[in-house]
Amino acid sequence: MKPATKVSEFDPRREITHQAAWMIASLVAISLALVLDVRNQHVVFPTWGFALPESCWFKRLTGMECPGCGLTRSVVSLVHGNFLDAWHFNPGGYLFFAIFVVQVPYRIAQICRVNRGLSPWCAAKLAPVIACVAALILLLQWLI
Repeated sequence: MKPATKVSEFDPRREITHQAAWMIASLVAISLALVLDVRNQHVVFPTWGFALPESCWFKRLTGMECPGCGLTRSVVSLVHGNFLDAWHFNPGGYLFFAIFVVQVPYRIAQICRVNRGLSPWCAAKLAPVIACVAALILLLQWLI
């Protein structure tokens, strides 16, 4: 019988690709927020004046905003330095913006660790906690 391979073993090239993909995704999201603008309660591409479509199915069905309504406008406002507008659109945007921004140095540190031959930090236990805190914040700010 063949011995089972260890789950803890990792492929450094695959790990670096994984970390780089998350970092690039965060940078793309932040860059896109820099390109977008908030005008008349809508997120628009300023060059073309094209507004992004309403994407909340809850709001379409009930006419009420859901806990996530305004997150895009909030993050775009934060990137542009409009802190009061961001808070008005959705206070949870601060948390989501922080999560995007923290990804960049965290992923760089992970890549550096793997390049030095060390295993990456395991945030598998922390990710569900962050997701639950984010969901709780969105729900609380929606109820209050």
